[in-house]
Amino acid sequence: MSSGRSGLDLTHRLGLAGRLGLDDRPVPDGAPTGPEVGAPSGEVGSGAADGPIWLNAYAARSCAVKTHNQFDPTVATVSWQPDETLQELFNGGDGFESAVVDRLVRESGLSVVDLRLLADQPWPVQQAASAQAVADGVDLIVGALLPPTLADGANGSGGSERTVGRGAAGRTDGTAGRLGSVDLLVRGGRRPDGRHGYHAGEIKWHKLHERRTLTGTTRPNTALLLAELDAPARDRAVRKWGYGFRTHTREADLLQVAHYHRMLEAAGWSAPGRPAAMLVGTDDWAGRTLVTWVDLDEPLLRTFSRSADPRSDRTRADEGAASGEGWTLHSPLERYDHEFGFRVAVAEVARRQDQPDPPAPLVEPVVVKECGRCEWWEHCATRLDPDDISLRIGSGALDIREIGTLRAHGIRTVAQLAAADLDEVAVWYLPEVAHRTSAADRLAAAARRARMLLADVAFVRTTDGPIRVPADGPAFATEVDLDIETSADGRVYLWGFLLGGRYRSFAAFEDLDDEAERALAAEALGWLRETVLAGGRTGVYHYSEFETNHLHRLATDPGATPDQHELFAWVDAFATGRGGLAGLGGFVDLLGVVKAHFFGARGLGLKVVASDGAGFAWRDDDPGGLNSQRWFLDAVHGETGTERRAARERLLAYNEDDVIATARVRDWLRSQP
Repeated sequence: MSSGRSGLDLTHRLGLAGRLGLDDRPVPDGAPTGPEVGAPSGEVGSGAADGPIWLNAYAARSCAVKTHNQFDPTVATVSWQPDETLQELFNGGDGFESAVVDRLVRESGLSVVDLRLLADQPWPVQQAASAQAVADGVDLIVGALLPPTLADGANGSGGSERTVGRGAAGRTDGTAGRLGSVDLLVRGGRRPDGRHGYHAGEIKWHKLHERRTLTGTTRPNTALLLAELDAPARDRAVRKWGYGFRTHTREADLLQVAHYHRMLEAAGWSAPGRPAAMLVGTDDWAGRTLVTWVDLDEPLLRTFSRSADPRSDRTRADEGAASGEGWTLHSPLERYDHEFGFRVAVAEVARRQDQPDPPAPLVEPVVVKECGRCEWWEHCATRLDPDDISLRIGSGALDIREIGTLRAHGIRTVAQLAAADLDEVAVWYLPEVAHRTSAADRLAAAARRARMLLADVAFVRTTDGPIRVPADGPAFATEVDLDIETSADGRVYLWGFLLGGRYRSFAAFEDLDDEAERALAAEALGWLRETVLAGGRTGVYHYSEFETNHLHRLATDPGATPDQHELFAWVDAFATGRGGLAGLGGFVDLLGVVKAHFFGARGLGLKVVASDGAGFAWRDDDPGGLNSQRWFLDAVHGETGTERRAARERLLAYNEDDVIATARVRDWLRSQP
């Protein structure tokens, strides 16, 4: 049990059910009682055909087609288990969460109740323990199971909700219910009744922050409210200007905590004042992990709005919003309420699909990033035309609204898009997708890719004349090709180099911790520095920023020893030409060179360009980064020594082919007339 100054001991918590008479407490009608409550793989809680629709925090943040499939009685139920790579990601996320919780407990000195120890207990026991911890005013509650709430009318607003009490039937058509188990509850101020209120908190194994440009006009999301782990309370947070939340890629995190906030409101547990939630990500602030406080009422999220007023502070006419239509900014709570209400409507229609003359479904499959690891993919794939735009155009993919707008006007396939008159399409298309910047350019690029796919053309040259590599400066005396491989948790376990046609690798086929990863990197980068210093002006070629991003991460790792820090910082400076090292050479990103001269139908990744351009063939039948992560698991945890050796040899051959392919692409670029 995690404990600070005080906390409920395990015996006390396990005895709550008997003490409160909850051993036989009924589950709310239609509410799921299994592991799907709050589980990442169960975005939708099952509901009785004529009872409430129960949705957990993952419904509003996930594809709405999942909701339909879960509630449609004509769709066969599917079983799902994460593959080894995804399970490794889950494990990494769990490990990061545990580490953050441990630091919060150790460094903050807060009173803590850790309810994760009750995870295998019946839900009434977990819920009662959560309620008791709230009643006791504990500073930090870990793994609380929130009381199920009903939202009459399915409008998503917190004001129309009620908490499901003992024996509540809740059998009212059109009623939706919320379920949720939250990572953290952080105590806030006192409510009017004198009890302490709480904020929801989530721990995410990814970055949350990005730089934002400051202008003379105050705009939303141009400052972060940050607190230290040893003083995480909102009133201890300070504002950091010039940074904002990654709204384009982390909107789902905001919708998730908004779900929990609505549940806290309904239970009478929410903190007073403006609604806020706490998030902790992997962002590194000079070696510190900080708490991010998000105002759930601040307009942060850009969405389409047919009635957007360009004079409003939430609408920027100078960024593409036309008079009376375009886009607007919504708060996380507004966005969540809309998405939750839509999922409820989707579920209502879905569960009537087995009735005579059923209503038309509100959603249909569109290929998005979630599809690659979705349990419903095989079902949805059968409903897509093989030539569907969202299925065939992956690079520069159009979003759901863009695809839906095209479909509404009869353009569903690559062939139809390739044949479309874009000037005519723009008349009805652009007003409907004004939420996207450069929407016309995005459509033109998609149409260009469609024409190339029909002609079976992988990529085309967009410039004339010879291509210089490197683009600037004199030629390199020594040329090295670099490619790294990472495990599912993002640690570099293999550094591969090609020098003078010979492959050199530095590998550790084991579960790496921070210290082991740094030790391996020091060995590899020490060799690279010696090569640079001994070989004259040296160019190190790589494909994409993947290698340099990891290099910079190592260079700023506060856990590095002094010698490691000096080495990593030197190579990082050499890579970017800083610190007076430009004369020694530097790193060259070949992807940037390729993008400057070519346009690809399926993107311009190394596999595409090396195969279709440079004529290189990998020895492996199924090369790919995600596949290599599965091979790494086999290399480390294979059942037999033979299996482990085979996986290691496969990884080394794959990495060797990657660096050879990089060299071949460099030579091919130089050969262009």
